[in-house]
Amino acid sequence: MRYLCSADAVMAMSQSPAASGHTQQRLTLKQQLKVVDIYRRYQPFGSTEVLSRIRKAGFATLCMQTIRRYVREESAIRQHLNEHIDHSNCSTRRSSVSLPQVERLLWAWVEDSERRRLQINGELIKSKGRRIAIEMGVAPHDMIEFSDGWLTRFKRRYGLKEYVFHGEAASAPIELIEPALKALHNILSHFKLEDIINVDETAHYSCQVGNRGLASQPLSGFKVDKTQLTILLGTTAAGGKLKPFIIGHAARPCPFTHGTPADYGFWYEHNKTAWMTAKIFRRVLYVINDGARRENCRLLLICDNASSHKHDPSAYSHLTVTYLPPNLTSHIQPMDAGIIKNFKGNYRKLLTEHALNSNMQGTANPYK
Repeated sequence: MRYLCSADAVMAMSQSPAASGHTQQRLTLKQQLKVVDIYRRYQPFGSTEVLSRIRKAGFATLCMQTIRRYVREESAIRQHLNEHIDHSNCSTRRSSVSLPQVERLLWAWVEDSERRRLQINGELIKSKGRRIAIEMGVAPHDMIEFSDGWLTRFKRRYGLKEYVFHGEAASAPIELIEPALKALHNILSHFKLEDIINVDETAHYSCQVGNRGLASQPLSGFKVDKTQLTILLGTTAAGGKLKPFIIGHAARPCPFTHGTPADYGFWYEHNKTAWMTAKIFRRVLYVINDGARRENCRLLLICDNASSHKHDPSAYSHLTVTYLPPNLTSHIQPMDAGIIKNFKGNYRKLLTEHALNSNMQGTANPYK
């Protein structure tokens, strides 16, 4: 049965580095031969005895698969040792750590950069490594080439991976997050979950599709459509959704040939910049407050402290507005935790379907 493992395989898996919790070892050529000698000596007593003896010899992370590979490569290892007597105590991958002191200092710099919330990339790491080597006085004939191959091995050795940094969390004062959350929780405790509304605005380019795509040859693209809308999205703590509030440039945009956006069921305002203003925000608050008054409930609205969100609290009988602390919205604003991103992703899917339909109708620019 293909789903069944041999006893040796089970033993190897149970004694793997991940299972044992030990840091993976990198053995020198001489150490590999020592493992081979232990294997040949105790192999007649079974894999369990072999692993036990190898563990006692100080090789805590080896599994049977690796041990057997050393056995298969024994002749090649011995030949390599004979040809490189001067380097017999070095690892088989000596070239990847030819300047260990440089790499240790470089890793310390990487860790310090992460603590300071600095974004670094591969080119920066290679350049910094080269500078450290020069500052340490590494002789030209001992200098390694800080190449892409070296960078790949350095990342593997220290567990570096590529990440996409979302939002503005890296610039937030981390030490202020916990006190801010406690203060916010005190306010939230006076309201039901369905009466807590969180809102945030986002710029939205309704017809922009980017400049990347798939093709068999270079192609010219369309002129970039920079038509921008501002969309205010809101959700309740219980999972309810506020109707999207849209701010555009025109009182009646071109697609609305038979009426205003309101006639089509949209919650819409406009100005020359299509940006949120204090005047428009007060109208939004009025609509929300009026709905709460009719339902005889009191709502809490949470938003950032943008200047456009200024208002007169006494003007809203059934609505309380509280601001998130400056520079902390990226950590405690649910909209920044993926809600806005998900909204835009769904919009792009709908835009793609619309483009396919328009293309079938012969439209020159189906994304328009």
